[in-house]
Amino acid sequence: MMMNRNVGLLGFALLIGGVGACSSSGGSTGTTGGNGSGSQDPGVTGSGQGEDLSTAANPYGVAYPTKGFGVTARNGGRNPGSVLKNFRFLGYPGGDKSNGLQPINMANFFDPEMRQYKVIVFAATGNWCTYCRKETSEVVKEKDALAAAKIAFIQGVVEGASAGKAATQTDFDKWVADFDVNFNVFVDDGKRNMGPFFPSGGLPFNLVIDARSMELLQSINGYSSSGTLAMAQTFTAWVDSHPASTY
Repeated sequence: MMMNRNVGLLGFALLIGGVGACSSSGGSTGTTGGNGSGSQDPGVTGSGQGEDLSTAANPYGVAYPTKGFGVTARNGGRNPGSVLKNFRFLGYPGGDKSNGLQPINMANFFDPEMRQYKVIVFAATGNWCTYCRKETSEVVKEKDALAAAKIAFIQGVVEGASAGKAATQTDFDKWVADFDVNFNVFVDDGKRNMGPFFPSGGLPFNLVIDARSMELLQSINGYSSSGTLAMAQTFTAWVDSHPASTY
């Protein structure tokens, strides 16, 4: 399915090229968490995935934001987007399976001084989705270039081998193995935690976040033919020329 070619970026047009998305009918959406209120689904393992760690600090000791939580991106408007809650997911940091499932906290990517990150691409994917597979293969190859541009890519596997079917641990491990994933990846079965951020059945989904404030800058339903790196660099350029939003 081809989608709108022009996506607004904070007051000016962002041309990200053709955008392809896979569509599923009957895909489930999350019913808990996702908007800063209440707890989230415990995930496949039941070990606390989605736990609220809003009092956590980033790697150099700056407290994570505590205001403005929500699911609305700026999407080219004048008003700032919501702040992403400090979600805690269980997955493989850096794609490393050797230590089993480990927590991936969003506080680790909060970087008001831009020491390591300027923007974060927070993605949802499904094993069955052709465009998801294309995007993932591309991002694996672009790991070093993304890091050099101070772009973090974090991916949640939400659906399994067929459209609308929640991802299992087996689906998740197969995905990581198939692509030799080398970035932060977690499993969110049936998008129970990520569901509130994107339309049911629309994959891949990419949420672009300002690492300085954790503001949701842009929600993109689909894969950009210009590539994830080129798309994200448009946002790093905006970050370089605009102050971070405050709440």
